[in-house]
Amino acid sequence: GPGLQLFQLPSTWPNLDAVPNYLGALLPFPTLLEASAGVGHANYQTDKDGVIRNYLLAAGLGTNIIPSLALSTAMLSKPPLSIERERIRLGDQKVRIDSKGALRFCPYLKDIESGYFKTYNIADVLLSWNQQVQGQEPIIPRATFKDKIVLIGSTAQGLQTDRKVTAFDATTPG
Repeated sequence: GPGLQLFQLPSTWPNLDAVPNYLGALLPFPTLLEASAGVGHANYQTDKDGVIRNYLLAAGLGTNIIPSLALSTAMLSKPPLSIERERIRLGDQKVRIDSKGALRFCPYLKDIESGYFKTYNIADVLLSWNQQVQGQEPIIPRATFKDKIVLIGSTAQGLQTDRKVTAFDATTPG
């Protein structure tokens, strides 16, 4: 796969000067990076009161631009994504972005809690792959991930250190 895709902000981006620039990034290990269709940043900025209300859709890395995880994921979808001055369009769906190119934070946690976004333990995924290689029936069928966008990440639900204050909840995971 293409791995780390550097992003060219279109001339219609609301404010090119408002894109935050970082000196470095923690990237996936090389094998995973090479196998991925793309990666995205997971940075956020809080408002003056410490609450996260906006989601940065792009971040600078030196002289390059890296899309957010959400934007990188949307860029993989069909129909293609287009960015206009005040919105991102994906087929018939339109999402407003602010003058800095940020998205107002949306309450998708209810979708995660309702099971809309299915999660799998990486140990079960790797075990299934190994079972398939050995000619056994995998515990997670291969078709589960066919034609899907798969996000790989970590969770530490027992730890309270990875909680953020958002406009929707004082203890949002992330």
